[in-house]
Amino acid sequence: WRATSLRRYRRPSRHRVILASFMGRGVETDYAVSENFRGQMRWLKGLPGFHISEYTESYAEYLGQSFFCLVPKGHGTWSHRLYEIILAGCVPVLLSDDMELPFPELPWDEFSVRWPMKDVGDIAFPRHLSYLHSTGAVSDLQESLEQHECWFDFHS
Repeated sequence: WRATSLRRYRRPSRHRVILASFMGRGVETDYAVSENFRGQMRWLKGLPGFHISEYTESYAEYLGQSFFCLVPKGHGTWSHRLYEIILAGCVPVLLSDDMELPFPELPWDEFSVRWPMKDVGDIAFPRHLSYLHSTGAVSDLQESLEQHECWFDFHS
């Protein structure tokens, strides 16, 4: 059901209005099953173009309206959020140096962005995403994402 919902709210680039989003635990209140830096995303909450919040029922809608979606470390060395983001057509921003990416043979740098989680609090982070958007590089990332999306949909 989740893949269907993610696709239903998926928007073409010209209809996406959110630069970057994250919805999940650890933004408004501390949350840690394992070491993470999610609290560092709190300051992004007030920036233009960013939607940062706890999880809500509008999760799929926000992903479908976002150019970039933040993927912090999950409980282990990967996160189900990565699959959801890709199915929503949102370019993943990988915020974990420890994340073990699935399908290592894929050209991840062609359809995702890596940024050290400990540096999310630096103003360079939102500036970098804005730069990728304003130069049109996000369109190239999204195009490549569409070409590799089938790897993440077990029903395709």
